[in-house]
Amino acid sequence: MNAGLVLGIETSGKSTGLALADSGKVIAEMVEDSSCSHNEVLMPLLDRLMNGAGVTARDLSGIGVDIGPGRFTSLRVGLSTAKGLAVAHRLPVVGVGTLWSLARTARATMDRVLSVMDAGKHEVYAALYVQARPAIP
Repeated sequence: MNAGLVLGIETSGKSTGLALADSGKVIAEMVEDSSCSHNEVLMPLLDRLMNGAGVTARDLSGIGVDIGPGRFTSLRVGLSTAKGLAVAHRLPVVGVGTLWSLARTARATMDRVLSVMDAGKHEVYAALYVQARPAIP
């Protein structure tokens, strides 16, 4: 995906998250922590984000969407929204792993990062990254 304005969609957990980034820098973001499901809040949240930033889908150069692990139905909501926008506006879509995204929030100087998130039923999803690459491919 070329540099430019990119929409990020995150629906793997309980929250619905959206962000706009330009050349790798976040310019606007919104997170909805509600009791409603992702399918109820995603499009209104997207509308608020885009209107607040003063951009339209025509201004986007691509979409990044969370591909899991996470809640299956929630991920499908995010993926179907990304695909619908991509088809309608002829935009490229890139899938981004939840645990990799989480690891990327660590300080850049860290050689090893263990990403862990709740998988429910007393289990976790986990991945170890060594120098920004999965330790076990």
